[in-house]
Amino acid sequence: MDAAPNVDKMTEIFLSTPIYQVVTHSPQKDFAIQMLRHHFQRMLKWPPFKTIWPQPPAIDRLQELNSKTLFIIAQNDSADHYLIADHFRKVPKVKFIEIADADHIMVTLTHPEELYREINAFMEE
Repeated sequence: MDAAPNVDKMTEIFLSTPIYQVVTHSPQKDFAIQMLRHHFQRMLKWPPFKTIWPQPPAIDRLQELNSKTLFIIAQNDSADHYLIADHFRKVPKVKFIEIADADHIMVTLTHPEELYREINAFMEE
């Protein structure tokens, strides 16, 4: 937030985080940077909004999900995302997929075929 509204600085900071490391070393790097810059430019124009948190918190009600759920996580994801995955183990019909050699943010760019196969197989089940 200290970098805002400097889109270049915001982009630089985000790209230095572990969850962008695969895409920054891929042929899709320039496109990912373009997407990230566009996102920040749009985000800075959005009107402020107030978050309304459900009560009881959704994280305490995950075991109530009855539908089949696919949880996709990248091998090079952040520790926070792995913590979230641990919480989702409460979902009765959850299936976990870990995409090897991928980061969280741009797995759709760096691993589209594998992602497609996994989602398609899940949908066919």
